[in-house]
Amino acid sequence: MRAAVFCEPGIVKVEDRVAPVAGPGEVLLEVNACGVCGTDRHVYEGSYPARFPVIPGHEFAGTVAAVGAGVTAFAKGDRIAVDPNIPCSKCRFCRAGLVHFCTDQRAIGLQIDGGFAPMASVPESQAYKLPDSVTLDQAAMVEPLACAVHGIDRARIQPGASVAILGAGAIGLLMIQLARAAGASTIVVSEPRESRRRLAVEFGADVTVDPRAESVEEILRHETEFGVDVAIEAVGLPTTARQAFDLVRPAGTVLIFGCCDPNDEISVRPYDIYRRELTVVGTFVNPFTTDRAIKMLASGQVKVEPLFSHRLGVDQMEQAMALHGSGESIKILIDPTI
Repeated sequence: MRAAVFCEPGIVKVEDRVAPVAGPGEVLLEVNACGVCGTDRHVYEGSYPARFPVIPGHEFAGTVAAVGAGVTAFAKGDRIAVDPNIPCSKCRFCRAGLVHFCTDQRAIGLQIDGGFAPMASVPESQAYKLPDSVTLDQAAMVEPLACAVHGIDRARIQPGASVAILGAGAIGLLMIQLARAAGASTIVVSEPRESRRRLAVEFGADVTVDPRAESVEEILRHETEFGVDVAIEAVGLPTTARQAFDLVRPAGTVLIFGCCDPNDEISVRPYDIYRRELTVVGTFVNPFTTDRAIKMLASGQVKVEPLFSHRLGVDQMEQAMALHGSGESIKILIDPTI
Protein backbone atom coordinates (compact mmCIF):
# COMPACT_ATOMS: atom_id res chain seq x y z
CA MET A 1 0.00 0.00 0.00
CA ARG A 2 1.04 3.63 -0.49
CA ALA A 3 1.34 5.44 2.84
CA ALA A 4 2.49 8.83 4.06
CA VAL A 5 5.42 8.41 6.47
CA PHE A 6 7.03 10.91 8.82
CA CYS A 7 10.63 9.72 8.53
CA GLU A 8 12.06 12.32 10.91
CA PRO A 9 11.13 15.89 11.85
CA GLY A 10 10.52 17.94 8.72
CA ILE A 11 10.69 14.98 6.33
CA VAL A 12 7.61 13.21 4.98
CA LYS A 13 7.72 10.61 2.22
CA VAL A 14 5.21 8.45 0.42
CA GLU A 15 6.38 4.87 0.71
CA ASP A 16 5.29 1.46 -0.47
CA ARG A 17 4.46 -0.47 2.69
CA VAL A 18 3.25 -4.00 3.29
CA ALA A 19 -0.40 -3.71 4.31
CA PRO A 20 -1.02 -4.60 7.95
CA VAL A 21 -3.01 -7.64 9.01
CA ALA A 22 -5.46 -8.13 11.84
CA GLY A 23 -3.50 -9.73 14.65
CA PRO A 24 -5.10 -11.35 17.70
CA GLY A 25 -7.54 -8.93 19.29
CA GLU A 26 -7.22 -6.48 16.40
CA VAL A 27 -9.50 -5.05 13.74
CA LEU A 28 -8.17 -4.33 10.25
CA LEU A 29 -9.69 -1.14 8.93
CA GLU A 30 -10.03 0.10 5.36
CA VAL A 31 -9.53 3.81 5.98
CA ASN A 32 -12.10 6.17 4.46
CA ALA A 33 -10.62 9.46 5.65
CA CYS A 34 -8.24 10.76 8.29
CA GLY A 35 -8.21 14.31 9.62
CA VAL A 36 -5.06 16.40 9.87
CA CYS A 37 -4.61 17.67 13.42
CA GLY A 38 -2.37 20.27 15.01
CA THR A 39 -0.64 17.39 16.79
CA ASP A 40 0.34 15.95 13.39
CA ARG A 41 1.97 19.24 12.48
CA HIS A 42 3.76 19.42 15.84
CA VAL A 43 5.09 15.88 15.22
CA TYR A 44 6.15 16.90 11.71
CA GLU A 45 7.98 19.92 13.14
CA GLY A 46 9.62 17.83 15.87
CA SER A 47 7.97 19.58 18.83
CA TYR A 48 5.74 16.67 19.91
CA PRO A 49 7.02 13.22 20.94
CA ALA A 50 6.55 10.38 18.46
CA ARG A 51 8.34 7.33 17.14
CA PHE A 52 10.09 7.83 13.82
CA PRO A 53 9.50 6.57 11.23
CA VAL A 54 5.73 6.42 11.68
CA ILE A 55 2.61 6.56 9.55
CA PRO A 56 0.81 9.46 11.25
CA GLY A 57 -2.92 10.11 11.50
CA HIS A 58 -5.12 9.56 14.55
CA GLU A 59 -8.47 11.07 13.50
CA PHE A 60 -9.84 8.36 11.26
CA ALA A 61 -12.73 6.08 10.47
CA GLY A 62 -13.47 3.36 7.96
CA THR A 63 -14.85 -0.08 7.24
CA VAL A 64 -13.75 -3.35 8.83
CA ALA A 65 -11.89 -5.46 6.27
CA ALA A 66 -11.00 -8.35 8.62
CA VAL A 67 -10.90 -9.23 12.31
CA GLY A 68 -8.21 -11.07 14.21
CA ALA A 69 -8.49 -14.07 16.51
CA GLY A 70 -10.59 -13.44 19.58
CA VAL A 71 -12.43 -10.41 18.23
CA THR A 72 -16.14 -10.73 18.98
CA ALA A 73 -17.56 -7.20 18.87
CA PHE A 74 -16.97 -6.51 15.17
CA ALA A 75 -17.39 -8.20 11.80
CA LYS A 76 -16.30 -7.52 8.25
CA GLY A 77 -18.27 -4.59 6.81
CA ASP A 78 -18.88 -2.79 10.10
CA ARG A 79 -18.27 0.94 10.00
CA ILE A 80 -16.13 2.19 12.87
CA ALA A 81 -14.44 5.22 14.37
CA VAL A 82 -11.17 4.96 16.27
CA ASP A 83 -10.01 6.18 19.67
CA PRO A 84 -6.25 6.33 19.08
CA ASN A 85 -5.13 6.51 22.73
CA ILE A 86 -4.28 3.05 24.08
CA PRO A 87 -3.86 2.79 27.87
CA CYS A 88 -2.04 -0.05 29.61
CA SER A 89 -4.99 -0.59 32.02
CA LYS A 90 -2.50 -1.63 34.72
CA CYS A 91 -0.79 1.49 36.06
CA ARG A 92 -1.88 3.61 39.00
CA PHE A 93 -3.59 6.19 36.80
CA CYS A 94 -5.46 3.66 34.69
CA ARG A 95 -6.75 1.96 37.84
CA ALA A 96 -7.94 5.34 39.10
CA GLY A 97 -9.92 5.97 35.90
CA LEU A 98 -7.35 8.51 34.65
CA VAL A 99 -6.45 6.56 31.52
CA HIS A 100 -5.21 9.66 29.71
CA PHE A 101 -2.34 9.88 32.22
CA CYS A 102 -1.34 6.26 31.69
CA THR A 103 2.39 5.82 32.36
CA ASP A 104 2.73 3.38 29.46
CA GLN A 105 0.27 4.86 26.98
CA ARG A 106 0.71 4.31 23.25
CA ALA A 107 -1.10 6.24 20.56
CA ILE A 108 -2.06 5.30 17.04
CA GLY A 109 -0.42 7.76 14.67
CA LEU A 110 2.35 8.55 17.15
CA GLN A 111 3.96 5.31 18.33
CA ILE A 112 1.82 2.98 16.19
CA ASP A 113 1.15 3.39 12.47
CA GLY A 114 -2.01 5.37 11.87
CA GLY A 115 -4.58 6.48 9.33
CA PHE A 116 -2.65 8.25 6.58
CA ALA A 117 -2.70 4.98 4.67
CA PRO A 118 -5.34 2.80 2.95
CA MET A 119 -5.30 0.21 5.76
CA ALA A 120 -4.73 0.38 9.50
CA SER A 121 -4.88 -2.23 12.23
CA VAL A 122 -6.30 -1.15 15.60
CA PRO A 123 -7.01 -2.94 18.88
CA GLU A 124 -10.62 -4.07 19.28
CA SER A 125 -10.80 -1.95 22.44
CA GLN A 126 -10.17 1.23 20.42
CA ALA A 127 -12.88 0.63 17.79
CA TYR A 128 -16.39 2.10 18.06
CA LYS A 129 -19.25 0.95 15.86
CA LEU A 130 -21.07 3.76 14.07
CA PRO A 131 -24.85 4.20 13.84
CA ASP A 132 -26.27 4.40 10.34
CA SER A 133 -26.93 8.14 10.72
CA VAL A 134 -23.20 8.96 11.00
CA THR A 135 -21.23 9.06 7.77
CA LEU A 136 -17.60 7.95 7.59
CA ASP A 137 -16.48 11.51 6.88
CA GLN A 138 -18.33 12.71 9.98
CA ALA A 139 -16.75 9.87 11.94
CA ALA A 140 -13.27 11.18 11.11
CA MET A 141 -14.20 14.00 13.50
CA VAL A 142 -15.10 11.69 16.40
CA GLU A 143 -11.67 11.92 18.03
CA PRO A 144 -11.34 15.74 18.01
CA LEU A 145 -14.99 16.07 19.06
CA ALA A 146 -14.41 13.65 21.94
CA CYS A 147 -11.45 15.78 23.04
CA ALA A 148 -13.63 18.90 22.89
CA VAL A 149 -16.35 17.17 24.93
CA HIS A 150 -13.77 16.45 27.63
CA GLY A 151 -12.73 20.11 27.54
CA ILE A 152 -16.32 21.27 28.02
CA ASP A 153 -16.65 18.84 30.92
CA ARG A 154 -13.56 20.36 32.50
CA ALA A 155 -14.85 23.93 32.01
CA ARG A 156 -18.12 23.08 33.81
CA ILE A 157 -20.21 25.45 31.72
CA GLN A 158 -23.57 25.98 33.41
CA PRO A 159 -26.92 27.02 31.88
CA GLY A 160 -26.94 30.77 31.33
CA ALA A 161 -23.14 31.07 31.29
CA SER A 162 -21.25 33.55 29.14
CA VAL A 163 -18.34 32.08 27.18
CA ALA A 164 -15.48 33.55 25.17
CA ILE A 165 -13.74 31.31 22.64
CA LEU A 166 -10.38 32.37 21.27
CA GLY A 167 -9.98 30.90 17.81
CA ALA A 168 -12.52 29.61 15.31
CA GLY A 169 -10.56 26.81 13.75
CA ALA A 170 -11.97 23.30 13.79
CA ILE A 171 -11.78 23.03 17.59
CA GLY A 172 -13.17 26.49 18.25
CA LEU A 173 -16.11 25.80 15.95
CA LEU A 174 -16.81 22.54 17.77
CA MET A 175 -16.55 24.36 21.11
CA ILE A 176 -19.20 26.87 20.03
CA GLN A 177 -21.70 24.08 19.44
CA LEU A 178 -20.78 22.22 22.63
CA ALA A 179 -20.93 25.37 24.77
CA ARG A 180 -24.40 26.09 23.42
CA ALA A 181 -25.48 22.52 24.08
CA ALA A 182 -24.17 22.89 27.66
CA GLY A 183 -26.45 25.88 28.17
CA ALA A 184 -24.30 28.93 27.41
CA SER A 185 -26.48 32.00 26.83
CA THR A 186 -23.80 34.30 25.37
CA ILE A 187 -20.90 33.14 23.18
CA VAL A 188 -18.27 35.59 21.97
CA VAL A 189 -15.67 34.38 19.47
CA SER A 190 -12.37 36.07 18.65
CA GLU A 191 -11.01 35.08 15.24
CA PRO A 192 -8.98 37.11 12.72
CA ARG A 193 -10.25 35.37 9.56
CA GLU A 194 -13.55 36.61 8.20
CA SER A 195 -14.56 33.27 6.67
CA ARG A 196 -14.17 31.58 10.04
CA ARG A 197 -16.13 34.33 11.80
CA ARG A 198 -19.00 33.70 9.40
CA LEU A 199 -18.91 30.00 10.27
CA ALA A 200 -18.81 30.88 13.96
CA VAL A 201 -22.09 32.78 13.59
CA GLU A 202 -23.57 29.89 11.61
CA PHE A 203 -22.63 27.53 14.44
CA GLY A 204 -24.15 29.70 17.17
CA ALA A 205 -21.80 32.54 18.17
CA ASP A 206 -23.66 35.64 19.34
CA VAL A 207 -20.78 38.05 18.77
CA THR A 208 -17.61 37.70 16.69
CA VAL A 209 -14.53 39.88 17.03
CA ASP A 210 -11.63 40.52 14.67
CA PRO A 211 -8.76 40.85 17.17
CA ARG A 212 -6.60 42.61 14.58
CA ALA A 213 -9.07 45.51 14.34
CA GLU A 214 -11.04 45.45 17.61
CA SER A 215 -10.36 45.10 21.31
CA VAL A 216 -11.73 41.79 22.54
CA GLU A 217 -11.58 43.06 26.12
CA GLU A 218 -13.64 46.19 25.36
CA ILE A 219 -16.29 44.26 23.45
CA LEU A 220 -16.58 41.74 26.29
CA ARG A 221 -16.99 44.54 28.83
CA HIS A 222 -19.84 45.84 26.72
CA GLU A 223 -21.44 42.42 26.38
CA THR A 224 -20.88 41.08 29.89
CA GLU A 225 -19.83 44.09 32.06
CA PHE A 226 -17.31 42.19 34.21
CA GLY A 227 -16.02 39.59 31.74
CA VAL A 228 -17.20 36.11 30.78
CA ASP A 229 -17.80 33.16 33.07
CA VAL A 230 -15.53 30.92 30.96
CA ALA A 231 -12.77 31.74 28.48
CA ILE A 232 -11.62 28.91 26.19
CA GLU A 233 -8.23 29.13 24.47
CA ALA A 234 -8.52 27.10 21.26
CA VAL A 235 -5.56 28.40 19.27
CA GLY A 236 -2.47 26.97 20.93
CA LEU A 237 -0.44 30.20 21.09
CA PRO A 238 1.02 31.84 24.18
CA THR A 239 -0.48 35.21 23.24
CA THR A 240 -4.05 33.90 23.27
CA ALA A 241 -3.38 31.70 26.30
CA ARG A 242 -2.31 34.81 28.21
CA GLN A 243 -5.21 36.86 26.86
CA ALA A 244 -7.76 34.38 28.22
CA PHE A 245 -6.91 35.48 31.77
CA ASP A 246 -7.94 39.05 30.97
CA LEU A 247 -11.35 38.06 29.60
CA VAL A 248 -12.94 36.30 32.58
CA ARG A 249 -14.87 37.85 35.44
CA PRO A 250 -13.86 37.42 39.08
CA ALA A 251 -14.35 33.74 40.00
CA GLY A 252 -14.26 32.88 36.28
CA THR A 253 -12.66 29.88 34.58
CA VAL A 254 -9.85 29.79 32.02
CA LEU A 255 -9.73 26.61 29.94
CA ILE A 256 -6.45 25.99 28.11
CA PHE A 257 -7.40 23.65 25.26
CA GLY A 258 -5.02 24.65 22.45
CA CYS A 259 -1.74 22.74 22.32
CA CYS A 260 1.11 25.24 22.63
CA ASP A 261 4.69 24.33 21.91
CA PRO A 262 6.05 22.53 25.00
CA ASN A 263 8.66 25.28 25.42
CA ASP A 264 6.18 28.18 25.34
CA GLU A 265 5.70 30.21 28.51
CA ILE A 266 3.29 32.96 29.60
CA SER A 267 3.48 35.45 32.44
CA VAL A 268 0.62 35.30 34.95
CA ARG A 269 0.42 37.25 38.21
CA PRO A 270 -0.27 34.87 41.13
CA TYR A 271 -1.95 37.78 42.94
CA ASP A 272 -4.43 38.07 40.07
CA ILE A 273 -5.44 34.42 40.43
CA TYR A 274 -5.61 34.83 44.22
CA ARG A 275 -7.56 38.10 44.31
CA ARG A 276 -10.00 37.23 41.54
CA GLU A 277 -10.35 33.57 42.56
CA LEU A 278 -9.70 32.39 39.03
CA THR A 279 -9.92 28.72 38.11
CA VAL A 280 -7.34 27.63 35.55
CA VAL A 281 -8.11 24.29 33.88
CA GLY A 282 -6.17 22.13 31.46
CA THR A 283 -7.65 19.46 29.26
CA PHE A 284 -5.88 16.54 27.57
CA VAL A 285 -7.28 14.14 24.96
CA ASN A 286 -10.54 12.21 25.32
CA PRO A 287 -10.95 9.92 28.36
CA PHE A 288 -14.27 8.04 28.09
CA THR A 289 -15.92 10.64 25.83
CA THR A 290 -15.88 8.84 22.46
CA ASP A 291 -19.35 7.32 22.83
CA ARG A 292 -20.81 10.73 23.69
CA ALA A 293 -19.13 12.32 20.67
CA ILE A 294 -20.67 9.71 18.36
CA LYS A 295 -24.10 10.29 19.90
CA MET A 296 -23.83 14.05 19.39
CA LEU A 297 -22.99 13.53 15.72
CA ALA A 298 -25.81 11.00 15.31
CA SER A 299 -28.37 13.35 16.85
CA GLY A 300 -27.31 16.29 14.69
CA GLN A 301 -26.53 18.32 17.80
CA VAL A 302 -23.02 18.90 16.45
CA LYS A 303 -22.41 19.53 12.75
CA VAL A 304 -18.99 18.98 11.20
CA GLU A 305 -19.47 18.95 7.42
CA PRO A 306 -18.89 22.73 7.04
CA LEU A 307 -15.47 22.27 8.64
CA PHE A 308 -14.12 20.15 5.77
CA SER A 309 -12.08 22.61 3.73
CA HIS A 310 -9.72 20.29 1.82
CA ARG A 311 -9.61 16.64 0.76
CA LEU A 312 -6.15 15.44 -0.25
CA GLY A 313 -4.42 12.15 -0.99
CA VAL A 314 -1.55 10.60 0.97
CA ASP A 315 0.92 11.83 -1.65
CA GLN A 316 -0.11 15.42 -0.80
CA MET A 317 1.05 15.27 2.82
CA GLU A 318 3.59 18.08 2.45
CA GLN A 319 0.84 20.27 0.99
CA ALA A 320 -1.39 19.33 3.92
CA MET A 321 1.27 20.36 6.45
CA ALA A 322 1.82 23.67 4.66
CA LEU A 323 -1.92 24.34 4.44
CA HIS A 324 -2.43 23.57 8.11
CA GLY A 325 0.43 25.84 9.10
CA SER A 326 -0.84 28.69 6.91
CA GLY A 327 -4.21 28.86 8.62
CA GLU A 328 -5.98 28.79 5.25
CA SER A 329 -7.66 25.47 6.02
CA ILE A 330 -10.14 24.47 8.68
CA LYS A 331 -10.16 20.68 8.62
CA ILE A 332 -8.11 18.81 6.05
CA LEU A 333 -9.13 15.23 5.34
CA ILE A 334 -6.58 12.79 3.95
CA ASP A 335 -8.36 10.32 1.68
CA PRO A 336 -6.16 7.25 0.97
CA THR A 337 -8.35 6.30 -2.00
CA ILE A 338 -7.36 9.42 -3.98
